[in-house]
Amino acid sequence: NVDKDYYYVILSAIFMAVESQIQAYSVGKARKKIGLAYPDMGEGRYAAKLSEEEWKWFSCVQRSHQNYMEQWPMAFSGLMLAGLHYPRFSAGVGTLWTLGRLLYSRGYQTGTPDKRAPGAGISGISQLVLLGTAAFGAAQGLGLLEWAGL
Repeated sequence: NVDKDYYYVILSAIFMAVESQIQAYSVGKARKKIGLAYPDMGEGRYAAKLSEEEWKWFSCVQRSHQNYMEQWPMAFSGLMLAGLHYPRFSAGVGTLWTLGRLLYSRGYQTGTPDKRAPGAGISGISQLVLLGTAAFGAAQGLGLLEWAGL
């Protein structure tokens, strides 16, 4: 049986998946805009034909997606595990993480890497909260915090 509140966690996880698809679409759209053929990731033979400005912009779009894929496993794991103990809180923080990642990618995809900072802060803190909440829930479930009355 699944606790009814855990469905909020599932919705938050779906938001994460949708943002991942948006990221992938952004890379494909950028690739098409500058005529960068597959399998070039922005560092190969085809990229050598790009202007400096096109190369930098595509690299920012590509890194935005790549960084999402690097951070997603930790956030997703934290969401799903923390959600077992604190489903509504975890779903809210997971949704905040996704919104932070959206802000991160929109800033980064301008071609100016510094514009990713606000989203990085929001998603970074959210990710730590999810992982910390999961650890707290596990410690509480194991009775490791009884000495503190938690």
